[in-house]
Amino acid sequence: MAYYSSFQLLGFFCLMISFLQLILLQALAWGPDVPTQGFVSLPFNRSYYHIQKPYDVPEDQRYSFVNGIHKCWVYSTDQTSHYYQPNHASY
Repeated sequence: MAYYSSFQLLGFFCLMISFLQLILLQALAWGPDVPTQGFVSLPFNRSYYHIQKPYDVPEDQRYSFVNGIHKCWVYSTDQTSHYYQPNHASY
């Protein structure tokens, strides 16, 4: 079992206080964190996005918008959003 002298404990305590002061000073120097600074709020409507869904499932079974809440369900067994046709230039 290791025993520490009072000088070692005092040195460790002073080191920890200095470390905490450094962290506090850096946090104060950065100022308040404003992640939305410079951004403009825009309405979120269907012109900004396109619902993607498996090609073999109707949209209303995987997406809903009720009371301002968008919900989308994705499952690991889903097919792709496009029906793949071999030897077809675009799909």
